[in-house]
Amino acid sequence: DRDVTGVQTCALPISNMIPLSLLNPAGQALAASMRATGNSSYPQTYPPQSISDYTLCGCNPADHPDEFPGVAEVAATVNPGQHVPTAPLFIYHDYNDELIPIQGVEQLVQYYCSHGATVEFRVNMGDEHVSNAVVGAPEALAYLTARFKNAAPPDTCGLPDNGGVIPPSPVPVVPIPPPLP
Repeated sequence: DRDVTGVQTCALPISNMIPLSLLNPAGQALAASMRATGNSSYPQTYPPQSISDYTLCGCNPADHPDEFPGVAEVAATVNPGQHVPTAPLFIYHDYNDELIPIQGVEQLVQYYCSHGATVEFRVNMGDEHVSNAVVGAPEALAYLTARFKNAAPPDTCGLPDNGGVIPPSPVPVVPIPPPLP
């Protein structure tokens, strides 16, 4: 499938792309809920959920390509960095993304910047991959709207972290206080 910009998209929700055989009972229940509602985000809980909470291996399958060749095949199919785009780019990503770790995105942005691409890079502090797509959509739409109005594209290349504003490591965890009596 292709969207209005000509970008290839997937017609299936992400919950349909995950083999149920990789999921534990909690993961299978979450996948069933995602399929029924169309909501492909982790439940909003504290502490934040992790892919490993839902898999039989207790791990992120993306970190084990030899054990999960189907997941590795999807990752290899979406293989950015094969060329440097000449069109300006707006790249946003979630710092806590488990499907596509931030380090790879930072390297991709650095590669594009060092090869002359015009990039606006934003790092969000959410909790996972799919939610970030929704959270970042208004800014991405504003970016595209400005390009269609022939506004000059911003370029964060050359700024610290190429504009990504990476949180300190480790990210401090702030506990939620108990409810008041």
